[in-house]
Amino acid sequence: MGYTVLRFEGDDVKFRSLVKRDTYFFINEIKSQGAERPLIVIDEAQKEAEIFDALKLAFDKANALFLVTGSNPRFLQVEAQHRLQRRGRIVPMLPLSIGELVKHREPDLRKFDGLFVSILTKNTSLAELKLEKIKTPGEIDQLISEYLKFE
Repeated sequence: MGYTVLRFEGDDVKFRSLVKRDTYFFINEIKSQGAERPLIVIDEAQKEAEIFDALKLAFDKANALFLVTGSNPRFLQVEAQHRLQRRGRIVPMLPLSIGELVKHREPDLRKFDGLFVSILTKNTSLAELKLEKIKTPGEIDQLISEYLKFE
C-alpha cells in the first residue's frame, strides 16, 4: 500500500495564509482526502514558520510523514528544529546552482541584480562578466569547499 502524497508550495500566498490561520490545516486536508498513509511534501517551507507547527500536529494526530525543502538552510536548522521538536531530521543538500553557492557566502545579492537578464538580452558571455567576490577558479573552489563542510 502506497502513500497519499499531499503537495504544497510555500511560495503560494493562499496556502501560507491558510496554514497560519489554522494549525489543523494538514489534518483537515488528510481527512478530506481520506489519506490513510499521508506524506506531506512542501517546497519553500521557510516562507511561513507556522507550517512546522501544523506539520507537528499532523505527525502526532494523523500519523503523517513529511518532506520539506527550502532555500534557507539557517532558518530550517533553527526554526524547523525548534518547532518540530525532534519529529524531523535535517538533511543538508548541495545547492542547485552557482548562484546558490554565492548566496551562501554573500546573502545580499542586490549587487548581482540583472546579471542573468544581461546575459540573456545583451548576448553577454560569461567570460565578459566581472564579479566582485569571485574572480578566480581558486576562489570558486574555496567557496565550494567551505560550503561542503558538514559537521
